[in-house]
Formats: sequence, C-alpha cells, structure tokens
Amino acid sequence: MEGLNQKLLDYASNIVPSMGTATTIAIIVSIVLAVIYCFFGYKLLRVHISFVMFVIGATIGFVIGVLLGLDQTFVLALVAVLAILFALVGFFLYKVGLFVMIMVLVASSSYGFLSGVFKANYVLIGCIAVSVLFAILSCIVTRPLVIILTALAGGLIVSNNLIDHFLVQVAMLNTPRTTEYIVLGFALLLAIFGMIFQFRTTENYEYKRTRRRD
Repeated sequence: MEGLNQKLLDYASNIVPSMGTATTIAIIVSIVLAVIYCFFGYKLLRVHISFVMFVIGATIGFVIGVLLGLDQTFVLALVAVLAILFALVGFFLYKVGLFVMIMVLVASSSYGFLSGVFKANYVLIGCIAVSVLFAILSCIVTRPLVIILTALAGGLIVSNNLIDHFLVQVAMLNTPRTTEYIVLGFALLLAIFGMIFQFRTTENYEYKRTRRRD
C-alpha cells in the first residue's frame, strides 16, 4: 500500500510540479466544501452527490491509469471519462449516489478523527461497517439523517483541517489526546449550528418539492 501511495504521489508531482501549492489549494477547497456540506448538505443534496461521485470516478481513473502505466494523456482522458460517468450515475441514480456519498463521508470523517485517538487496526473496519449502516439508513430516512450526517461530517472535516494545517500551534501547545478533544469540540459546535440551520431552512423546501416529508 505504501508503495502504491508513493507511486501515485510521484506521478502527481510530475503533472503538478508545485505539489505544496496544490496541496494548500486542495485543503482550502476541502474546508470550503465541508462548510457547504455542514450548512447546505440536504438542500444541495444532488449537487453534493454528483460532486462526490465525480471525485470518486476521477480518483479511480487516476489509480487505474498509474497502475497500468499509461501515458499522461491517456491517464487524464481516463480520469475525465470516469469522473463524468460517475457524476452522471450519481445524478440520475439518486439512491445509488446517496448511498455512496454517505458511506464516503461517514467513513472518511470518522476515520480521520478516530485514527488519531485509537491506534488499532479495527478502527478502519469499524468505520467502514458504520458507514455502510448509515448509508443504508440514509436511503430509508433521508432528510433528518442526511442533515445530521452532513453537519457532523462537515464539522469534523473543517475542524481537522483547520487545526492540522492552519492552527498548528493549538496542537503544539497541547497533548495529542487534548488536541483531539479540541477538534471534536469545535466540530460538534459547528455541526450543531449546521443542523439547526438545515432543519430551519429545508422544511418548507422539502414540502414544496415533494408535498410530503421524508
């Protein structure tokens, strides 16, 4: 796995020479998107689904292209084709896209936090199992669960990125365990505001759109 990660990083550095700048931009973009997830996760659900599926498709295309040793032009073409294909699947096959999006959000955000608290192999397995469970439930009880999960996931992603990359002095002045509690506390605070905002601003929207509540 480490060899594959290094191979992907080396290939990416050839395409994007200034990886430091690209990484910073990617972190800022992820924070902005996480804030949008937190406060507009349900209202912009189809947009979020399409975007997440687009990223998944692009990532799969990139990994396949690198593993097959394709030329850079073919790798980029494969990335574009799979990204567009996955985005279309997410947009038109709503429940499939919803399942994948919730699973990715729950797995990535929970593992990003728990892996720093518990150094055990079962954490990844547990995060995947929980993410699948929530993905199934989100297809049954959509509105409340999507609001809660997108607010929590957005809050965790924002909190983790801010403290890890822009507020490093917080981590330096505290123990790792204390830092994780700070991350969780800020994430929960942001998530609570996100939930309140979403529940207050999507009830009428949902009624007008479907004439019923989920």
